[in-house]
Amino acid sequence: MKCFPEIPYAPPPGYCDYPYYQTYDVLNSGLANGASPRSVDIPSDGYSQFILRAILGMPDILQANGSVQVYDAKIKPMAHSELKLAGCGIYMMVPERLYPLASDITFDLSLVNVSGQPYGKLLFLGVKRIPENFSNPKPSIYNYAELPYSWLLGTAIPGVGTAPFIIIPVAGGAPQMYNFPILNYDFELLEIRAVNAVTGVPCSGVFAARIWDPDFPPRVLMDSPILDRYLINNADGATNADLVANVTTRIPVTFPTPSMLYPRQSILQIEITSLAPVPTIVQIELRGIQRIPR
Repeated sequence: MKCFPEIPYAPPPGYCDYPYYQTYDVLNSGLANGASPRSVDIPSDGYSQFILRAILGMPDILQANGSVQVYDAKIKPMAHSELKLAGCGIYMMVPERLYPLASDITFDLSLVNVSGQPYGKLLFLGVKRIPENFSNPKPSIYNYAELPYSWLLGTAIPGVGTAPFIIIPVAGGAPQMYNFPILNYDFELLEIRAVNAVTGVPCSGVFAARIWDPDFPPRVLMDSPILDRYLINNADGATNADLVANVTTRIPVTFPTPSMLYPRQSILQIEITSLAPVPTIVQIELRGIQRIPR
């Protein structure tokens, strides 16, 4: 793991940020193929602010000439005309956009694609900001040193290897829940990785997942399952030629931001929903750091 000087994540005083995906399910919206809906809303939850940092999923929901227009909290367009984002893996919002308490995310879509798609959601990645007396990642209650550490989902599979793997079944079955008791030391989740165990290629379109935070009652960090390529860090280490050739699937997403602390004796929960056309063996890595007492 690469290590860089750490700059603490710092929301405004008196607030806490949780990484969060807001989603709009175009595939199951009832829209006709080629439709161009206007003033579509994702309603506010009524108790948190939302800070938008990136938009993803356009290749899954738009035809080749499709486009997107997103509006800020005052219903002002973020671009002078619709953005041709059908072939864009990720569109970064710089600067980030704040949706205050009780404000909706509103957008227009042109030429949606709902034909033959196994997954089709427009994703708004950012953070929920709520009044709290702590910030993520939470502090530990003891002095510690940081040690790179990863949790791997699954078990050893004969003929594949001794490392933990999971078999993603053919799509259509019930989601599978994986629970990891954090027994020894606090664990800070920094990113998620997933690769095909046979080819070593990062997963893209194999599964969708949801993740829970460690608080009680636990809260989901996305409002619906997120496609693997928009959740995992699958661009680190890729060559420039690879990134250019796979611009819609090799997406530089690092989730969660801010990172999430799972204290000792908490549980890290992840739910996997198959989208695989054939059974696929994958290795899913929950990468982060252990906080070792000192």
